[in-house]
This record gives sequence, structure tokens and C-alpha cells, in this order.
Amino acid sequence: MENTYEFFLQLHRRFEGKRLLVVGIGNELCGDDGLGPRLIGALQGRVGAQLLDAGDVPENFLGKICSLRPEVIFIVDAADIGGEPGDIAVLETDELPGLMALTHNPGLRLFTYFLQQETGAQILVMAVQPGGTSPGAGISPAVQRTLNCLVGLFQYMDGDDSAEAKRAAPGLAV
Repeated sequence: MENTYEFFLQLHRRFEGKRLLVVGIGNELCGDDGLGPRLIGALQGRVGAQLLDAGDVPENFLGKICSLRPEVIFIVDAADIGGEPGDIAVLETDELPGLMALTHNPGLRLFTYFLQQETGAQILVMAVQPGGTSPGAGISPAVQRTLNCLVGLFQYMDGDDSAEAKRAAPGLAV
């Protein structure tokens, strides 16, 4: 996307007024794979959307997710999208063939398919290219920058028109 700010503005308009759930997937003990849970932690108290840290076994949370009755689900995970560390791909469920999360089974496609069938929600996967996922490693600088941008962008999508939320938008490569 040539203009990330405009892209997220379009998402905001598309999903405005709907029950939104942000699901973070990953293992914080494995470097960049912990992006999803780190995002959920950073968003706590900053957005009105429902937030769920699904760890590295998201299928264990299917019942919980369904009980929340979301209309829109954003799934945020580190995944090999063939880009540079920190790059992000925003994908609809039907765009997921072959895309697998790094440490999670049975994979994003099956997980999102089930959620879509059970909830009827619109589902978007925000897949971020990791730099490294070694056990014990911290988050890489590139993925940390993307995390910071995502926090601001979710705040903006939630109606936060502050300078902080707007400042985050230009730094994200979609």
C-alpha cells in the first residue's frame, strides 16, 4: 500500500460501529513470534475493542472467541510472508492459502475458516514478517517499530485522533 494512513482510515470506515475483537497469536519467549501477545498488552486500556491474547495455541480459544460474538476479528501474528522484517500483510481469509503461522498448528487458514463459519464475522489477518524467532530472543528493532505503529493505528481506528495515533501511520509498510 502506498499510503498506510489512508489504508487504515478505509478500514476504520469499513468497520466503524461494529463489535471488534483483536486476537494476538504468538509466543513471547521466541523473539518476534511474540508480536501478537505484545500488541494485546500494549493495547490494554487504550482502545475500546475487545482484546484476546491467544498465545501460541489459538485453537484453545475458539469457544471464548465465539462467545464474544464479534462482528470483525483482527488476528495479529508473526508469519513468513516473504518480506523484510517488520513488513505487514493484511489478508482476508480467502487470501491465506499456504500461509502458516510459525509455531502454531493447525495453521491460520483452518483457524480463520472455523471462526468465520461459527461467528459470521469478517476476519482480517495482520501477518508481520519476523526477523527472528529463536527461544529467549527479544523482539527485533524492525518488528518493534511495526508493533509501535500498530498500537497507534488501532488507536486511530478506535477513534483516537491524537497526534500519537496519526504519527504511527507513516512508519508502517503494508
